[in-house]
Parts: sequence; structure tokens; C-alpha cells
Amino acid sequence: DQESGKSGASDFRVTAYPPGSSAGYAVVHAGQSESLSVTASFSFQAYAESVRVWLDKNHDNAFDDATEILFEGQIPVPLSGPNTSAALQAQVNIPADVLSGPTSMKIAMQRGSYATGCNAIPFGEVEYYSVNILDGLPSGAPCDAATLTVLGTSCYDPGTPEGPGDDY
Repeated sequence: DQESGKSGASDFRVTAYPPGSSAGYAVVHAGQSESLSVTASFSFQAYAESVRVWLDKNHDNAFDDATEILFEGQIPVPLSGPNTSAALQAQVNIPADVLSGPTSMKIAMQRGSYATGCNAIPFGEVEYYSVNILDGLPSGAPCDAATLTVLGTSCYDPGTPEGPGDDY
């Protein structure tokens, strides 16, 4: 749900925005299928664009594990002309073995071939998003962060069981 600039990287993760901004978590369930939409816009000449999506399954902030590739596909090439665009619509499967809790998703679009997890892209774009995984494997933290509603009151525990003073 974000729009990025031409030939650059855009960070739409929650940590990149001040509190109260429009950035938020996409909430997904481990083992489920989710919709993905990527649109490429061209000022005049259109090209074949390859899209690769990674999900940081183990929450290590790296996208170098081949099992973290969530999707690969190509955006259909539109007819060249002023202000053309093309969209890729797909279903992606969230792996059942992903760790629960907040993590990152990376989308890389590159002209002609698929980008790797950490290479420079001469013609393309990279975007980062925040994703909150529900019903995944335990993260190994003593207590994952939790938000729930009890009798109409929202309660939040940021995942620090030894510090109840930060719960609200």
C-alpha cells in the first residue's frame, strides 16, 4: 500500500516512521495464503521486470537464506508510451515454519533478471515492509509481544514478562 521512487530503496517498516504515522504491520498467518500486488510504472519505455520477495522467517534482519524467498515472478510488459504501468497480482504462501512476531519483508524489482538478497540493482527498486506473523513457531523470546481486547479494553504486553510496568 506504499509508493516508492524510481531506482532507489524505500523503507516502509514501522521502525522507519515516527509513531502515529501511516506505516504499519501487515498481519499474516503462518501456513496461510496471502494476496500480493506489485505495480511498476514507466515514464515512456517499458521493460520486463523481475520481482522477488523475501520474508525474514528467522528474524535475523538478513535476506541471504534461500528458504526465505517467498515469491518470484515477472510483471507483464505493458506497451511503451507515456506514463504506462503494469501490475503483478499473485497469491503467496506464508511458510508454516516462520517464527511468530514482527519481522521484515523485502521486495526487489530488477530489469531483466531476479535480484539477489544483497546485490546492487542497476535498474530497479527495493522496498521493505513490516510484517507481524501470527500462529508461527515460538521466537525463542521469553514472551512474544501480545495485543488483546478484554471486555472492550485493549491490553498490550511488549514481550517483557519481567517488566509489568510497561504493560498497558
